[in-house]
Amino acid sequence: MINAQVIIIGAGPAGIACATQLKRYNIESIIFEKENIGGLIKNANLIENYLGFPNGIRGKKFVKLIEKHIKTNDINIIYKNVEKLNYNDNTFLIETDKKSYSSEYLVIASGTKPIIPENLTYKYNDLIFTDIYKIEEIKNSTVAIVGAGDCAFDYAMNLCDDNKVIILNRSERIKAVQILQDRVLYHININYLSNTIIQNI
Repeated sequence: MINAQVIIIGAGPAGIACATQLKRYNIESIIFEKENIGGLIKNANLIENYLGFPNGIRGKKFVKLIEKHIKTNDINIIYKNVEKLNYNDNTFLIETDKKSYSSEYLVIASGTKPIIPENLTYKYNDLIFTDIYKIEEIKNSTVAIVGAGDCAFDYAMNLCDDNKVIILNRSERIKAVQILQDRVLYHININYLSNTIIQNI
């Protein structure tokens, strides 16, 4: 059993910011991350609501800065999936596939997960994505994006310069912030469809 002062689950911006602030108080932490640093932020077309970047910053560039911050502050990240989490006798117990960890304090900064429709049969898994960093470089293609929230509209802006993009919204309500709506709905390469239910792929 390995003991830590604080355990953090998730190496996105929130988890890294937490570990950085703890470091300033000489409190050591361990971060568990099952995939990559930065979380979904790496897909962002332009981050405009974070202080210090008055002209905005691309998601990938922002992640590079986070990685530098991690090295500068010597933050401990373990690239393992947390398989079990228990709380006994005022102690959190974390298990990965090989080791166990304990801590009096736990921070869950695991971010969000895409909602994948359950009624679809995926025959083309290699062509279906829940984020876009793997296909950011494609050109002269047609891309369908399902959803009408901030991520969907931001992804559309990421891909529309070199591709045609179709946004499929199952209702009339758009959840994306107004500034993204203004950019997407008037872009020549983006076709937005409301009240559209996917029945088959």
